[in-house]
Amino acid sequence: MEIPFNPSRSEETQMTVNTMKSEGIPFHKVVTLTSALGDTPVDIVADAEVDDGKKVYLQGFILRVDGAVVWGGGIANVKIQDKNPTPVDLVTDLVADLIANAVVMHDGANVTLEDAFTKGTGITAGRGIHVVADAAGTGSDLIVQAWGVIK
Repeated sequence: MEIPFNPSRSEETQMTVNTMKSEGIPFHKVVTLTSALGDTPVDIVADAEVDDGKKVYLQGFILRVDGAVVWGGGIANVKIQDKNPTPVDLVTDLVADLIANAVVMHDGANVTLEDAFTKGTGITAGRGIHVVADAAGTGSDLIVQAWGVIK
């Protein structure tokens, strides 16, 4: 996501672009994970959105069960993790939180905030992030809202 110098931009606009490059490119995404395909990852930030050498830093998230059907049927947890073949986990939420119409945030009873999230180390450089369950199962759709920066 290189933002090149553009001589037609005003000096103020170019300073804003330069600040964004040093502070990171913000993102705010909303995706849906279905329980029946829970073990099929859903991109939050695609690899193509992350330049080589840059990392995704997750700053916050909200999980929302969009209906009355509790998550289950073999699913033990849902994770937000990077897309590396050996993924770096950011957040792990046990399925016990995913009850009818639940809203789960960072302080959820069954949420584990992993080191890459809490220590601000980020994830594998050049990789995006996705949400995925450990199995397919049953339950209303899970709406995942996530935000952070790429830098």
